[in-house]
Amino acid sequence: MAGFEVRAFNHATGDTAAILGPGRSRIKSVFVYATAVTTFQFKNGSAAGDVLFDVTCAAGSTDFFIPADGILAADGCFVSAMTGTGSKITVILG
Repeated sequence: MAGFEVRAFNHATGDTAAILGPGRSRIKSVFVYATAVTTFQFKNGSAAGDVLFDVTCAAGSTDFFIPADGILAADGCFVSAMTGTGSKITVILG
């Protein structure tokens, strides 16, 4: 991707809900490793922001690839609290 910086950020069950990466970014893909059923949401900028991505995954590994330009998080990609135990996500932002 010439001209675009792509970064990966990790978030685990029990981590404080927070914005990942730079303020304005696009969610390109998400890798989930779930030890049990896991749910999480990405919101735009804060806990009160619009829901951009809402997922429930079964135990195991799951990849989500977002087509085209990805999902725009204009005010930052906020990861709200994850459920499950020992689960982790890796988010690719561009």
